[in-house]
Amino acid sequence: MKTLVKIVAGIAGLYLLLMLGIGLVAKTMLSGTQIQGLVSSLASDLPVDVKAGEGDFDLAEWFFFRPAVTIRDFSISNPEGFSDRPLLAAKGLSAQVALLSLFQDRIDVRSFTLQEPKLSIERDARGGTNVEALLDGLAKGQKTETAGEPQADGGAALSIESLLLDSGTIEYFGPGQSAPAVRLHDIDLSLTNFSADRSCQISLDAKWFDGSSSTLEFDGAAGPFSAKSTPAKGALSIVLALAEMPASLRQEYFGDLLAAPESSRLSLKTEMGGDLLGKLEGRGNLTVSDVQIGKDPESRLPLAGEVPLDLAVEKPFSDPSFALRTEGASLQLGKGTWQGQANLQFANARLRGGSRGSIKGVRVEEMLTAFASTQNTIFGAAEIPSYEIQFAGRDAAQIRDSLTGRGDIRLDEGRISLFDMLDTIERHMKKLMTGESAAAGETDFSRFASHIEIADQQIRMTDMALENARSQISGQGFVGLRDQELRFDLVTAITGQLAAAFGGKTDSTGQARLNVPVQVRGTVDSPKVRPDIGRMVKEQAVEKAKGILDSIFKRPQ
Repeated sequence: MKTLVKIVAGIAGLYLLLMLGIGLVAKTMLSGTQIQGLVSSLASDLPVDVKAGEGDFDLAEWFFFRPAVTIRDFSISNPEGFSDRPLLAAKGLSAQVALLSLFQDRIDVRSFTLQEPKLSIERDARGGTNVEALLDGLAKGQKTETAGEPQADGGAALSIESLLLDSGTIEYFGPGQSAPAVRLHDIDLSLTNFSADRSCQISLDAKWFDGSSSTLEFDGAAGPFSAKSTPAKGALSIVLALAEMPASLRQEYFGDLLAAPESSRLSLKTEMGGDLLGKLEGRGNLTVSDVQIGKDPESRLPLAGEVPLDLAVEKPFSDPSFALRTEGASLQLGKGTWQGQANLQFANARLRGGSRGSIKGVRVEEMLTAFASTQNTIFGAAEIPSYEIQFAGRDAAQIRDSLTGRGDIRLDEGRISLFDMLDTIERHMKKLMTGESAAAGETDFSRFASHIEIADQQIRMTDMALENARSQISGQGFVGLRDQELRFDLVTAITGQLAAAFGGKTDSTGQARLNVPVQVRGTVDSPKVRPDIGRMVKEQAVEKAKGILDSIFKRPQ
């Protein structure tokens, strides 16, 4: 019995000595120079350089046949043609493997953790990205292997019970940019039962920009995995706090249009499906909460409500682009309502979109102060029964200059504070007789209507009709979107003594009526209103001449 005990103790001692020896050798191999040589050898077929710092080997886990390895300062370089910053850098990585699986067809990794990884996605001048370049290189390597002689042994498959990315960051850089245009941080990614040849559970949590309220969450399934395709489906939730969006980014694409109070939120919930390396599509709902349109706090136009939304995302982890579309939507706009359709696409730093629909119950002065730089120019209850607009550009100026569209607008019970049309006409006409100068004022109206065309950086208004108790005004003209130029040619119908003094004809009620041509020039901030008296006198003379000729030719013989 004692002999058996000695034999067992001897075997145990040899086992411990052997495991300790192998463990110490493994630990030595994870020193700085040794681990870098090992990593370089394993990554020799990759189209990029892989670097690693010091490593560590857990001897305690080794004795339980669960070898655990930790490598610090791990990085993958950028493909050729991109910056010197690493494509991927991590504070460390750790892995624990089931020892016996090393001798089987599938290597069983109990856990794999990448600590504080930072992925830097860059776009070059041709529009390609470093991630796409790396994936293309990997795909070419796979094709090279399969194009030649059949491999005798394809190697063991890899299975990871728990794959974690802890406190990660993704930064997106445009061509030549030293600072990221968009940043995701505090990324926690979990893959459960991961294997390249099958689907696994995936959970992703991240934050946008530099705050804590803008979040992104995805829960679902992904896989099988390859260099060209990763099918995925699941629930996506995005919250965007406008106050956390960098002011420079808001200004670049929206100018002064988009204010950012702390409570403004855009919240999206949708079910997505497709390919993580290609295109994901889904349908859900977008909730707009306390979004303010306009630059001045006292004149912002509130936008709120919930709309159905179709979302498409292409290449989210290499060169992300987005497409959003809503149909049959309705939102509260100020004290009124917007109803219709809208679409928005963002790709290659370019924003493109359009909308069509109707607006009811909004005060026109609120719309003007929110969307334009001028204030207190026109007042009234606005109704836009139909409109459509399109735009595209890389910044707010390009988007403004690209605007095209058309629509109809009606205003009720309002006023134009730029001038008093009748008073201006009267003073100009009296000046011809008495030398009295013109004066500014306001023009009230009970109804105003016009057809609008937007093109070539102008808002063109045709079929204009303005009515009040004393006159009717009609005509056409335009307002410059960039320079705020005004150029209108109007006709004002006046009655009474002034009309009679300038040759107005008497109507059936016995009142003299006269159509006065009026020119409006200058800018929105400084309009110049001038009755075209010369044209009016000329038209009157022509009309009198026609009357004389008619009387001559119609005189009885």
